Amino acid sequence: MLRLIETEFYKLRRKKSVWMMVLAAFLMPALSVCYFGYLGQAEVEPAQFYKWSAFGYTTWIILPVILGIFATMIVYEEKRLQIVRQIWLVPVKEESYFFSKFCMILVLSVGFMMLTAVASVLCSVLPGFVPFRLEDMMYLFEKCMEIGILLAFAMLPILALAIVGSGYVMPACMTVVYALAGFFLMPVNMYVHPITSMGAILIRKKDIPGLLVTQESCVGKAVLCIFVWDIISFGLVKYQLSKRK
Repeated sequence: MLRLIETEFYKLRRKKSVWMMVLAAFLMPALSVCYFGYLGQAEVEPAQFYKWSAFGYTTWIILPVILGIFATMIVYEEKRLQIVRQIWLVPVKEESYFFSKFCMILVLSVGFMMLTAVASVLCSVLPGFVPFRLEDMMYLFEKCMEIGILLAFAMLPILALAIVGSGYVMPACMTVVYALAGFFLMPVNMYVHPITSMGAILIRKKDIPGLLVTQESCVGKAVLCIFVWDIISFGLVKYQLSKRK
């Protein structure tokens, strides 16, 4: 499987579209500067600024959509070029193929959130909205790392759909539906959708302002929800790929 992961990294270097996706990490930090600048606030609570720049639309909409499109892209390109047939001739185990793709999603997710954290620090400290404090930056980077890891696992159902599907339209459309469902289900029920369960884990310390929830955070239920969705996704991929072989 390590060889597959290495190969995925080599292929990733040639994809210019991926680097364009990563630039979206600067979107919400830049908009946060415009927002607080428009309000004329000279000083902003660090958690409040980071909620806008990193913990808001970036976490719930932007990054899930990017990860879903990325998963669809890396799988569909192999199908279009018929590289998948060559992979099965090697042969490659279904779980190795699946987890090599997941590793790429994990790397992109964590890298995107780390870049968002860097952009958030620059956009908050340099204009003077937030004072430079090491503990605030540690809080931001810790949360962004946590979001990057959890969101990669939460997006496994979309990766599975991209692998078992025959085209790219359905996974791309379902990515948007999947992300929006997680966004709107957050105040309703946090334990039926992987993205909302990720939110339940994130708010366990109650240190992210502005998240509307109607239930107490239960990490055990949240982990179980993500685990069940991921196991079902992996089982579906393994079954479908074994049939194609």
